[in-house]
Amino acid sequence: MEENPELEFSCGIIFRSLLMDCILTLPIKDLSLKKGDKPYETLRADVAQYCLKIIGDGTNHLINDAFKIEGKTREEQLKIAENLASLFPGMFETEANQKPKLKKAYKVTLASLVEDSNHEALITKDSIYQLYSFYSKYDHLSHWTSLSGKMPFDKRMDKIDLSIILTLFNLRDLLSIGYDFGNVNLKGLDKYCQILQDHLNKQYSTEIEQQ
Repeated sequence: MEENPELEFSCGIIFRSLLMDCILTLPIKDLSLKKGDKPYETLRADVAQYCLKIIGDGTNHLINDAFKIEGKTREEQLKIAENLASLFPGMFETEANQKPKLKKAYKVTLASLVEDSNHEALITKDSIYQLYSFYSKYDHLSHWTSLSGKMPFDKRMDKIDLSIILTLFNLRDLLSIGYDFGNVNLKGLDKYCQILQDHLNKQYSTEIEQQ
């Protein structure tokens, strides 16, 4: 990237998606940190319910896309949408010949996930959201996209460096979440957690503290 600065723009678009994943992980971390005296099975059910909410939101996007499929009649589009909604009973309000509507309890906004994940130990969440917002300007072309490109290159490289660190830490957390709340087939993740943690300790601990 230092040899070809134009690559920074493409990397920014990629990091927008990775940082979105970091945001989607925040509520599970928040649940874990606030667990108090909750039994493990109750906490695991809370995590599963949150994951279901994210799946519902994603399914709703697919349902909306079904009505944009060219070459399909309205009836065919509706059938696709109904089939998608039927995969997750109870998530959607359904009426005959009407597009399934996601229930309010399953609607998600990234801003609300950040706001509601408010445990004091989540010290990187503001940096994650700020970087996500910055790179959103790359992905949605506007007047602000060109202004972002006028930022000094070394400042933009600092943002790339911090994005790398934060997404690696999030990968570590995702592995831990899979180990803690997944099924027995995921218990082998512990060794990968340790490998990644050792790498982070060696390469990035000082940098993340400085950031």
